[in-house]
Formats: sequence, structure tokens, C-alpha cells
Amino acid sequence: MTPALEALQKALKQMPGIGYRSAERIALHLLVEKPERLPELVAALQQAANSVRRCTVCGNLAEGEQCAVCADERRRNGQVCVVEYVPDLAAIERSGAYRGRYHVLHGKLSP
Repeated sequence: MTPALEALQKALKQMPGIGYRSAERIALHLLVEKPERLPELVAALQQAANSVRRCTVCGNLAEGEQCAVCADERRRNGQVCVVEYVPDLAAIERSGAYRGRYHVLHGKLSP
């Protein structure tokens, strides 16, 4: 193993749900099997790092001041669903059952 490959694996292992073997497979896939995909991945990561931030209203992910949910004037203003993390909001949105507003805590509240 080279130091650069080990550093890539170490960085990948820090991602949720990715262990040693998964990190190794991803790193080898990008460097050996499909190196042409690497620049696209690097560009997508850089673009996301530069443009994605928290919505100033609810804490969801946004590329402007407000996320798509907060910018939607058809949403019910009298309802607020408090969620722990952004994936929780995304799951509720996929269901299509809720049309109110959200507040993302970005972690647990200590009782």
C-alpha cells in the first residue's frame, strides 16, 4: 500500500457506514478500476462544499439562503415538524404526506 492510498482509505473510513473493507474497495475502484470517474467525483465534492449550506430558516440543506421547502409558498405555515437530521426530513418528504414546515436540530436535544 502506498501512503496516498492509505490516506484515501482513512478518509473514506471516516464516512458513516463505511468500514475498512468498504473503504478499501472504493479506493481501489476509483484508483485502479475506474480512474476516469475520479475527476468527476472530486469536482462534485468541491462544488457541493462550495455551494451547499444550511437553510437560514429551518436548517435543511440549501444552495441559497432558503431551502426548497422554505421557499415553497404552498407549504402550511402553521405546522412545524422538528427532525433530528436532514435524512429524517428527506424521508418524510419522500412520503409526500406532510406539507408543513420543518426545523432540523442537527443532533439530539439533551433532556
